Amino acid sequence: QNSALYFAAGISLLCNDCWNKSYELSIQLHSSYAEVEFCNGRFDEVGRVTKIIIEKAKSLDDRLCAYSILIKTLGAQKQSRNAIEISLSVLGDLEEPVQYTSREDLVKTLHIFTKMDNSQFLRLKKMDD
Repeated sequence: QNSALYFAAGISLLCNDCWNKSYELSIQLHSSYAEVEFCNGRFDEVGRVTKIIIEKAKSLDDRLCAYSILIKTLGAQKQSRNAIEISLSVLGDLEEPVQYTSREDLVKTLHIFTKMDNSQFLRLKKMDD
């Protein structure tokens, strides 16, 4: 919990226009804070912070970490339908439309993703077929 306090303090010190003036620092602080709060089980706070990141991020690549944390949070809260919807939306944004035969297949995939940490998720190789 101490690390969450440090990230929150760092965020509080950012200027009002931080997303324009200190973009990289803003992304890093908010993403790290969301990840720590996920580990602390403070899922409402994760939802609040990931919403900010998703709204303010300039690129899909910068939003991916927030999406990953949000999807894992929804999985931990047994909100698989929401997690699947967001996952499918992100895959669509990545121009990787998903064809599936059953909801069970999606739930299995979601289960795999919820066990991944961010670095594993971000290292997934981009599909090229």
